[in-house]
Amino acid sequence: MGTVKILQDKRVQLGLALGAFGVISFVVYVNRKKIGEVASTATEKIVSATKTTKAYSKQIINYLGQIGQATKAPRGIKNNNPGNINKTTKDGKPYLWNGEVPHEENTDSRFKQFYDFAYGVRALMLNLKAYFKNGKDSVRKIISTWAPASENKESTEAYINYVAGQLKVKPDSTLLPTEKTLSAIAKAIAKFENGTSTEWVSDATAKKAYSLLT
Repeated sequence: MGTVKILQDKRVQLGLALGAFGVISFVVYVNRKKIGEVASTATEKIVSATKTTKAYSKQIINYLGQIGQATKAPRGIKNNNPGNINKTTKDGKPYLWNGEVPHEENTDSRFKQFYDFAYGVRALMLNLKAYFKNGKDSVRKIISTWAPASENKESTEAYINYVAGQLKVKPDSTLLPTEKTLSAIAKAIAKFENGTSTEWVSDATAKKAYSLLT
């Protein structure tokens, strides 16, 4: 009699286990699309945070967030490179930054091109961070390095005064590399390089670019 009860108990336990498994399977099946979307989103966040040039499709996203180059825009905007950063090499080979178009596909003879405008702004901010790290903590020090007087003294002075005016600070005032300051300098540089009548770097793009620094 005791043995029968034990068998019955095991059958009950097995039945409950199978029933629970069935319920879980049904829930997963019904919600499979939603679960897949969540997993895909999580994966995309990981991928986008570590993306390098090789991981990009060959699709250009311009400063307006549209597909393809902004062909009527200034050179730096067309290249998604509002700071007009030169192509770089290391040990005689092309040195590519995140989001950069490979040199063999780059259609500009001198400047870098980026697949996404935010990555061009990121490159600009990355340079600025390096300047601050090396003690270049004022508009004068930054712009004197960005556009040295050896190239054109009058232009450099005009550049310094313009950026300082945009930031509403004195050219020699000490600055800190906060998100607000880096964004403001990036915006000012983009305007001086590409035309001051347009706000080329939006607040949203500056925020995205800053988030890509880490």
